[in-house]
Amino acid sequence: MHELSVAQGILGVIEAERRKRRFDRVVGVHLRVGALSCIDPEALGFAFEAAAEGTCADGAELRTETEERVLTCRACGERVAADHPTPACPACGSADLSLAGGMDMEIVSLEVESDDEDPGE
Repeated sequence: MHELSVAQGILGVIEAERRKRRFDRVVGVHLRVGALSCIDPEALGFAFEAAAEGTCADGAELRTETEERVLTCRACGERVAADHPTPACPACGSADLSLAGGMDMEIVSLEVESDDEDPGE
């Protein structure tokens, strides 16, 4: 299950951001997962919950949205949903299409909290 290593990578990014931005906890993580990324959002949720235990993201809500497959016409630059009913560009008719989206995963946003109390003040 590669979702566990993906979850650990997400936590690594969260920890780096926590050190840089100095927040205490993460309460929400919003991800965009490509339809072709080979990531199962449900399995990733279970893996994230397990990996986040005892970290600043313990108990954080993981929200995922799916990025659909997108094709780009090499002839005219038109972007087309990959599930378009014909194998040709609707704008120019070219069949020279390339895959342009739906393969990645990205952290869109983090919802964080910080303790407002500073013992030094």
